Amino acid sequence: MAGCAGPVAEWPSASSGPIATNDTAWLEGVWSGTEWESSAAYFQGVHDLAVTFSADGMWAAIDKSGRRSAGSVRVDNGRVILDRWTGASTPLHCSLAVSPDSRHLFAIIVTSFGGRRAPAALSLERVQNRP
Repeated sequence: MAGCAGPVAEWPSASSGPIATNDTAWLEGVWSGTEWESSAAYFQGVHDLAVTFSADGMWAAIDKSGRRSAGSVRVDNGRVILDRWTGASTPLHCSLAVSPDSRHLFAIIVTSFGGRRAPAALSLERVQNRP
């Protein structure tokens, strides 16, 4: 993808890294992160958020403004795939890269900042393991 920093090829895949399974159990718990608008003209939009992954293959997110979203999660070929079908007019299908230590998730997404749709860099870090 044009504009991405760093070689994604060095990140783990299903056959070479810590994510050697398509099971989502390792994701279970709370992840905290930020969406940074990447094409801001006057000011950069930012959302702090928390994402909870559950054992049943579901995820739920809330940002500091109270905006909520939820959907299903799966792991495919070493990437975390989020799908959303409720809570928004635009469906979400997002593929997140996993850091080598499996404690960080990264993606480029499209989201809303003050009513305008814009691309953003999403970064999540595990803050609480499964209960």
